[in-house]
Amino acid sequence: MRDLKESIIPTVLLRNPVFRFSLVILAYVVLSALVIGANPFRGETTAPMDLLLSYTGWSSVGEGGLVEHPERSDVLDAFIPQWSEVKRNLREDGLGLWNQASSGGRPAFIDLSRSLLTPSFLMFNLVEDDWLGFYLACLIKLVIACVGAYLFLGFFVSRQFAFIGGLLFSLIGFHSAWFYWPHVATSIWIPWVLWGVTGWCQRLEARWFIALV
Repeated sequence: MRDLKESIIPTVLLRNPVFRFSLVILAYVVLSALVIGANPFRGETTAPMDLLLSYTGWSSVGEGGLVEHPERSDVLDAFIPQWSEVKRNLREDGLGLWNQASSGGRPAFIDLSRSLLTPSFLMFNLVEDDWLGFYLACLIKLVIACVGAYLFLGFFVSRQFAFIGGLLFSLIGFHSAWFYWPHVATSIWIPWVLWGVTGWCQRLEARWFIALV
């Protein structure tokens, strides 16, 4: 098995920590995509869309079905429309300071409760299609959680166990229950903070203090 792996990937690359870390990230991207289950190459995304199609205003679409997650209506009623409005403003005037999707309007980036200053919204804003943007926003949250836990656990266990631990952290019950809300946009950074604290406490180097900050 080792000979086969070395024949596919040169030994020099395998010894390179940057290359190994890149493989870890790539593996997490693939595994996270499998966890999400949607296929973006077929125009699929992940969200409680069954609830959206059950609304009267969408009856002309001609599709519907059993609503499986009625408690997640806030995602469709407020969260995604507000993200879409801010993205539209950014593409039109490059500012996105005001969000007109709410009644009477509300601040956009100044309102930290909408997860606009996050990698998720960055991914959402990079592509024109909202459905693909929301898929990428969900994907990046899982990958960030995986990588952070992998780095933190790497202080205490082998890389193989740290890899498994990173995947398990991304799949904890809290993330499953609140996946579409800003709660998870915060919790995915917990292992990163622990990683910075541990590195600083163990080595007392300036770079770890910068990482923690």
